[in-house]
Amino acid sequence: MTRKLEQEFNLPSMEELKELSKQDVIEVGIEAPTVVEAPADVVTTALTNAEKIDSALPTVDGVNKHDGDMENIAEKAMTSFEELMSLGMNVQDAHAGRIFETAGKMLQIAMDSKNAKVDKKLRMIDLQIKKMRIDAMDSGSTGGGDGGAVMDRNQLLQFLNKKDK
Repeated sequence: MTRKLEQEFNLPSMEELKELSKQDVIEVGIEAPTVVEAPADVVTTALTNAEKIDSALPTVDGVNKHDGDMENIAEKAMTSFEELMSLGMNVQDAHAGRIFETAGKMLQIAMDSKNAKVDKKLRMIDLQIKKMRIDAMDSGSTGGGDGGAVMDRNQLLQFLNKKDK
């Protein structure tokens, strides 16, 4: 970087940046907020969890095939819709109503197939989040250290019902 660019953009020199990169907190310019560094173990845990989610999604067989199939269905339905609409405009009025009704159904099929793609992805993400919660609960219950038992709501209700009897 040249000194003119450093002066123009109010940037620190390269030597200053090298020194600051060795420190925990970096402040650049007057308007820039202070960067607070998170503990390394928190960052590595978050990155590990994100990598687990990313790696788990492609391992499920048929995910990409389902997306492709739903896309094909949507394209065929849209093509059929357009053809039926043009046909409906060129037939007698007595028959046009039924053709337009069928064209509407084709449009509904296209919309449903697009929604199915999105719903499947959202369900998979939801399952991954639930799995992460269960893993976190399992790892958290072993290291409690306070001697207390970890129970879910149903186990607690069963325990209280047995005590009442």
